[in-house]
Amino acid sequence: MSEYTQEQLDLLSDEERAAIAEPQDDPEALLRTAGDDADDADDTDAGAGDVKPVVDKALADSSAESKPSLSEFEHQYQVAPIEDYDGKVAALAVQKSELRTKFKEGDLDIDEYEAQKDVLVAQEQQLREQKLKVEIASEQNAQTAKARWDWEQDRFFSDEKNTLYKDKYLLAAFDAAVRDLGADAANADKKGAWFLQEADKIVRSRFTGKPAEQPKDERKPDGSRKPDLSLVPKSLGGLPAAELPDTGGVDEFAHIDRLDGVDYENAVAALSPVERERFRRSA
Repeated sequence: MSEYTQEQLDLLSDEERAAIAEPQDDPEALLRTAGDDADDADDTDAGAGDVKPVVDKALADSSAESKPSLSEFEHQYQVAPIEDYDGKVAALAVQKSELRTKFKEGDLDIDEYEAQKDVLVAQEQQLREQKLKVEIASEQNAQTAKARWDWEQDRFFSDEKNTLYKDKYLLAAFDAAVRDLGADAANADKKGAWFLQEADKIVRSRFTGKPAEQPKDERKPDGSRKPDLSLVPKSLGGLPAAELPDTGGVDEFAHIDRLDGVDYENAVAALSPVERERFRRSA
């Protein structure tokens, strides 16, 4: 669970503080606790009270005890950020200063001063509450995304059909494929499981399929060519990916080198921009 200052805790309701102080077995129940309090009559800022605060430790404890279902990773807490938060807080400070000056100069009696001051203080409090909710929601969404990605990797690699990735060279190729797919902006809306499945298809099609026939022309694969190690990621999530060997390593483009004519050109054209750059450098 994240550590919150006393000032931040003071901004939460009794139910929200209780949820943070007393972790429960059911993370869903903790998440539902937030947002139950109705805002005060003066609390009219757009979006206030709509965000469910997050209880990080309860979620972590629950996921450690049992495998979560897919639906438990679907939560996304959306809170509109406060535009020009610092500017609004500074403007309220100026108004409070002007109010004090009017009171000292006798332009306001004590009742008028207190009434106008309460309005400014309420607005300032409202801004701080909204800012805290934005920060909590952002932190929870980041933690949820990481937890889902770790969980999807665990599920993928625990599948018996994926035991081939115990081979360090295939794992390195799989790692590179995942990162290439992730670097493509067109895949920004894809789920983590999609990247794992697509990378698996790429590796299986290139390294576990039947060897292609030797080309009829004199173009032969250059046996001295080595993979470009600068483009191979160091790790995939929490799983270690081995470095490719300095000599005799896996040639991921060997199947292209064995083609000729139109087949060769089509195979090169089918490569992604990142793969095409690696192919050019390794030639």
